[in-house]
Amino acid sequence: MDQQHYFQRQSRQRPDATTNDGLGTGSSAFATIQNAANVIKSFMDCQGFQPHIQVAAETFSESVSLDGTPTLGVNNLQILGTSGSPDSTVWQPAAGNGAIALNSTDWATVVVNGFKFQANGAYTGQTALQANRGIVGFENVDFGAFSGGFHIQISEGGSISWEGTYEVSGSMAYHLSINGGGSANLVTAGNVSVPNALTLKLREMNDER
Repeated sequence: MDQQHYFQRQSRQRPDATTNDGLGTGSSAFATIQNAANVIKSFMDCQGFQPHIQVAAETFSESVSLDGTPTLGVNNLQILGTSGSPDSTVWQPAAGNGAIALNSTDWATVVVNGFKFQANGAYTGQTALQANRGIVGFENVDFGAFSGGFHIQISEGGSISWEGTYEVSGSMAYHLSINGGGSANLVTAGNVSVPNALTLKLREMNDER
């Protein structure tokens, strides 16, 4: 059985939620994804099991940054929303122009499944997923509107991969931007679902197309 760790924004009713064990919902859950990830990396021996952070179905704002600090007994982390209905779990970056919802650095490996990503209010230049010398996988994802921003950014040799079909439901400056080398890979057969009114823009270094 995989080790399960729970995150639920409702747990903010208890401001000392950093002391929670994360092995339950409600007031037992971690208050943030970041804290759950930090606890897993700092205090747990996963013994070969893949740790999951289960996110409650709601709309929330958080910017999460994962680095390559080794996690004892495992080499990656999964962050799970609602795989059958990604629009039920909406992840926005924190407030601020240029904020990033999920940033993987220093070869951290993370997989996200079952989220809709969208910009936080009127802030511009925000990003859903960034692999900056990191590795990000995703599936069952809907990329919403990011005014002047990015759905996916890859830099400094980072890598992003996805499985199956995902949806693009909102506008953006660039759907995919690669700067300083990196790769985007389709793991299993799938499609990108895009409304006719939207145009996907891709950028590699200074090559725009």
